[in-house]
Amino acid sequence: FEGKNRLENVKELYSALEKFAAQDGQGSLKDFLDSASLVSDADNIEDTRGTLPLMTLHTCKGLEFEGVFIVGMENGLIPHASSMSDNEEYEEERRLCYVGFTRARKRLFLTNARRRRIYGSTFNYPASDFLLALPPETLEKEPGREVPGDGAGYAYSGNDRSATPPPSHGGSPGQFPVGAKVLHPAFGSGVVVQKEGEETDLRVVVFFKTAGKKKLAVNHANLIVL
Repeated sequence: FEGKNRLENVKELYSALEKFAAQDGQGSLKDFLDSASLVSDADNIEDTRGTLPLMTLHTCKGLEFEGVFIVGMENGLIPHASSMSDNEEYEEERRLCYVGFTRARKRLFLTNARRRRIYGSTFNYPASDFLLALPPETLEKEPGREVPGDGAGYAYSGNDRSATPPPSHGGSPGQFPVGAKVLHPAFGSGVVVQKEGEETDLRVVVFFKTAGKKKLAVNHANLIVL
C-alpha cells in the first residue's frame, strides 16, 4: 500500500507540473515549487487586508462572510464518492454542504467542472445532486470558461433571477452513466466516474470506497446498479 501511495503522489506531482506549464510556460522550477509548496498563509501575508480566507467546509462552521465561493460541486467531490453508497454518510455530506451555503450573508457562488485531472488521469464528473436539488428560481447560471479539449463547467450565484439547471453529464444512454452507484462482488460499493466503448464492449472506471479506482469490463465485472 505504501508503494502505491507513493506512485499516486508522483502522478499528482506530474499533474501539477502539467497544469503549471500550461498556465505559465516561462516559469522556473522555483516558481513551481513556490506555487506548490504547502506554506502557511502567515508566512506570506503581513495583514488581512485584501486577502481571501481559504478553508474546508468542516472548518467554516460558525463563521460568516459577505460572499462565499464553494468549488467542486460535483458528484464524487460534494458529495464525496465514498459517501454516495451510504445513506447516513450521504445525508451528513448534505448537512455539511448546507453549512457551507449558510456562511454567505449576501452572495453565494457555486462552481462545478465537467472534467478533472486527478493522479494523471482525466475524469468526467456530473453536477452534484445537491446543486441540482436547489430551486432553479434561486440561481443564476453562467457558462464557464471553455478549456481546449474539455467541456465547459458552470458557475451559479444565488439571487432572485431565474435560470435553468445544467445539462446532464451522464454521457451516452446506457445502464452505467457517470455518477451511477454500483456494487461489485469483490470491491463493494462505488461510483462510476468514467465510461468508454460501445454497449457491447462497455468499460467503466469506478471509484470504490475501499479499493480505490478500478477499470472494469461491464460484461465480465458482475456490477449491480444500486
